[in-house]
Amino acid sequence: MSRRTSRMLAALVLGPAIAQAQADKSAVTLSELQTLADAMTLVELDTGYFTTLENLDDLPTFTFVNPFDYIDDMGGALAIRPSRGDFAANPRVDFLNLPASFAWQGPYISVQSSRIEDSDGDYDQGTILDIWGEPYYFYTPVGLVDPKVEDVTLRFYGDDFADYRIVSHGPDGVFGTADDLSRFVAPGNITTAQISSTRVATSSRKGAEPYQVRVKGFRFGNAPGTLSVGGVSLVPDSWSDQLVTAPIGFVPAPNAQTELTPAIGSMLTFGQVVDETPPSGVGDWELYR
Repeated sequence: MSRRTSRMLAALVLGPAIAQAQADKSAVTLSELQTLADAMTLVELDTGYFTTLENLDDLPTFTFVNPFDYIDDMGGALAIRPSRGDFAANPRVDFLNLPASFAWQGPYISVQSSRIEDSDGDYDQGTILDIWGEPYYFYTPVGLVDPKVEDVTLRFYGDDFADYRIVSHGPDGVFGTADDLSRFVAPGNITTAQISSTRVATSSRKGAEPYQVRVKGFRFGNAPGTLSVGGVSLVPDSWSDQLVTAPIGFVPAPNAQTELTPAIGSMLTFGQVVDETPPSGVGDWELYR
């Protein structure tokens, strides 16, 4: 039997086994995702907040063995307001000194040490890793909970989810591919009016306003209000409770201020613009004929 034939036979034999192994790991991951989601729900029921994933196994007392597993490490834990999907006004909350009925009852999960990031590299110490050695990610409807920068950001899926969700990027470790896995966390209702993102893209309309602004968020109401981006008043062409769009004649700066005032309610502000327009050098496809 030739070497090539042997390799082909081995591939035929091992292929199903490898696929089954990946399926088994995916099943484990879905189970772990559900455990994390249930634990996060319990945290909210106990304390009134969500927190970051690495805090779920935290203790109410300090230990020298795993100092980053103390819930009051650095003077408090990062706390997310369920009604808003973002961090509290002071991002770190002392979970140990909340009113008695809201005290920290953790740890809410137990994690093997081999499944925890302990180098404080790209992720916080204590970050929980999936079975493929990549982090689990916690999303609110506003964006990705990013403990490293102590903020909710538009990285990866950003504000694409309409609920609270925990995500694994799957076997390939790449976000947005078909093997991504997730489970939602209850409860997940945003009850406070706010902007979650402002995006600008090329519009299908031509002329003086070749771009379109899309402002996503919550509790805008369905009656049109007013909108300005970068200090320029815009005339919305669609307005709904969670999305406002408007034509615009320029691409705003990344730090341009969005000001949106619902028909009923106070003005909302947001200070970041995601530029989704094509690179400037690729506009004239005549060059490639």
